[in-house]
Amino acid sequence: MEVMFTPEEYAQKLLEHGGYRGPPVDPVELAVLLGYTVRPAVRGRSASAFRRRRKGYILLPVDAPPVRRRFAAAHEIFELAGSFNEAQCNEGASCLLMPAEWVRQEIALHGFDLYALSKTFGVSHEALSYRLARLYRLCATVVDNGRVRSRVCAPELQAPRTLHPLEKSALREAEAEGSVVQKSDDQIEVWAFPVPPSLEPSSGKPSIRRTILLTRPKEAAD
Repeated sequence: MEVMFTPEEYAQKLLEHGGYRGPPVDPVELAVLLGYTVRPAVRGRSASAFRRRRKGYILLPVDAPPVRRRFAAAHEIFELAGSFNEAQCNEGASCLLMPAEWVRQEIALHGFDLYALSKTFGVSHEALSYRLARLYRLCATVVDNGRVRSRVCAPELQAPRTLHPLEKSALREAEAEGSVVQKSDDQIEVWAFPVPPSLEPSSGKPSIRRTILLTRPKEAAD
């Protein structure tokens, strides 16, 4: 049956249905509560969802890191709702695993600490950075092996094609020191988080040196 809610509204309905009052949310537990059957996918296959004889099924990749499987499970719950496109399913999964109110409560305690926040919500550093970008008017940039892999900004911000000099400086220092670097000038504020490989399992793929940048224009902080 199709639902007539926005992704965020439906996420809130799911949280209420599951009785969740704080993180972390277990999307597999929630899927089972909704009457869906969750099974491992064939090795090498990505996550998927389908209905057969009016019953919903979610298949999750067996070789993906736990944080990826959790996000995939949340995504497929929205797929089974029948009312959302791919982008909206991703948005819904983010809202389900990282509700705005809960994120703001944790930010008040930890600030923009990707390490603490990703552990609290049980999500990848990448997914968390994208969520923070939307909620706090930031740009989140994922840099793999020194090259920009993705750059996501809040809707009201434009993503520059190239890194700001201060972002480049913070990136170099974070990669060299292996620790969080924070820099600011009269235009922007930047946090650079080197992601330890042990916290972003590679699932057998070649090791990736990942750094995540959170960039906030000074006017966005006013």
